[in-house]
Amino acid sequence: MEKLYAIKELSALQFENAQSRIKGIMEEEQRLRAQLAKLDRHAAVVQMHEPEQGTMRALGADLAWLRWLDRSRTSLNTRLAQVLARKEQYMAELRRLRGRKEVAQKLVDETTLSNRKKAAKRLLDDAVQRVVRF
Repeated sequence: MEKLYAIKELSALQFENAQSRIKGIMEEEQRLRAQLAKLDRHAAVVQMHEPEQGTMRALGADLAWLRWLDRSRTSLNTRLAQVLARKEQYMAELRRLRGRKEVAQKLVDETTLSNRKKAAKRLLDDAVQRVVRF
């Protein structure tokens, strides 16, 4: 029974560890998505004021800014894709560890119930034996 409790505790700890790794990945994903959204908002504001930007266009600054915007967006999307790939790997691991944790808990519960039934049967058998002896 002690081994079952140890397995149960170990599986619970592994599951919690995997959850903390997922949390970090999800925070990174949210940060990258927020940066992409901020970039998109900034681009939308600039496009809205484009007629006022005649001087920038004349200097070619708008082309440089658009190239920077494209490179930034590409870089953020690449990093986001990498984070999402890691997240999927961690999610698969988390599902596997959740299953292991649940099986360990079920084994402990079933063993505890079985032990209680055996103890109750022994008590009942002892009581019957006492009654028969009288």
